[in-house]
Amino acid sequence: MMSNISDERLIVAAVKGDCQAMDELKDRALYGQYGINTTLKKRKCSDAEIKLLEPHIVEMVFDDLHTYGFSQPFHIYGYRLSLAMSHSSYKNDKDAQRIDKENLKDKVVPNAATLYSSAEPKHPPLEEIDLEIRRLVSLLNRSPDMKTGTSCSGHPTTDYDPYGGYLILRPIGSPHKTVDFLVGLLMRLDNSSTVSNAEAIIDRYKEVDAEELYYSGVPIVVVNISFSFYVCHREEKDRLEIWKHLIACIKELIPIDEELTTEVSTPEIAMQLLQKALQNLPFLFSSTLVTSQEGYLGIVLSSVADLAVCQWFSTLASQLNVRLDKAGYTAFPDAEGAIPFAEKWVFRLRPFLNQELIPLPHLLTPQWEPRTREDHLKIWKLLENTVAEQLEHEGVNTA
Repeated sequence: MMSNISDERLIVAAVKGDCQAMDELKDRALYGQYGINTTLKKRKCSDAEIKLLEPHIVEMVFDDLHTYGFSQPFHIYGYRLSLAMSHSSYKNDKDAQRIDKENLKDKVVPNAATLYSSAEPKHPPLEEIDLEIRRLVSLLNRSPDMKTGTSCSGHPTTDYDPYGGYLILRPIGSPHKTVDFLVGLLMRLDNSSTVSNAEAIIDRYKEVDAEELYYSGVPIVVVNISFSFYVCHREEKDRLEIWKHLIACIKELIPIDEELTTEVSTPEIAMQLLQKALQNLPFLFSSTLVTSQEGYLGIVLSSVADLAVCQWFSTLASQLNVRLDKAGYTAFPDAEGAIPFAEKWVFRLRPFLNQELIPLPHLLTPQWEPRTREDHLKIWKLLENTVAEQLEHEGVNTA
């Protein structure tokens, strides 16, 4: 019975194409105390108005399902859209063809992602998190620098997450603090031969009977990193300057294509050259050019990161912040509400279990073997203990 399955697991299954899970989610979104249909009725919409509005709200909710961040209950998005669309300026629109869903979404939710990240829920839904990682999620949420969510810890008896589960981390405030936290965490778990305090790390593994995992020579945990950077300044010359600052930061960190030394004349050329130079880097899973709804250009970098790659992103986040601040560009709105640039970071913290998880050969060694369910549980416990240590090191009370 799908009625016993949590919203989070249904979402994972629905995004992967499970039609039965999608039908169950739609039923939950429509009915119940905060359901779309219930909310429209409470707002005294007529049957004709409900018939007009309901399918559009459902479509907007499920168009964005793949971006759901798990940090607030699933019904919140549909509930807020229902409240907004039941306003007289929308419910009196009798012609379904006149409802511009994209424009309406912008008016109702200027940034849909903020529904899941900007406000702390009064009661975080920890009861829906698998028992084995419940304390880990609770610990991570004590950090002032990040917000944590999850879909599941990863069970081999289901198809919800064949990679062993994951935790989604989103920065609160400056992103480089979250990246620094992840770097510190991976340093405490690193099992490479370059680590100087290997004895202390081995002792940590012994605490949860995971010493064999230390000697396996491959990462115990990896981080999926997604970094989106948009340049939104009104003036073209300023947009070009901001792109040049990003290029300069990256060139300080890695030897990339010499074409980037060429003087560029437009933001479009700068962005295209940067994407071309980055797309063949072995530690980047993808480098993609994108355009915002407002028509501004951006780039999205994605990677599966071990400690070394995490350190690269940490340096990039820190240097970019310093360089743009010195140049007088900040991510805060001006008097008219405009911002010169926007950056968004999303991290997925994963136990290393399945070779399919790692498309990057530099993270594998000849000794690598698929890890078992028993190993999986040990990794989650190692993460829990290590997160507690990292938080205490940063002065956060974990008692």
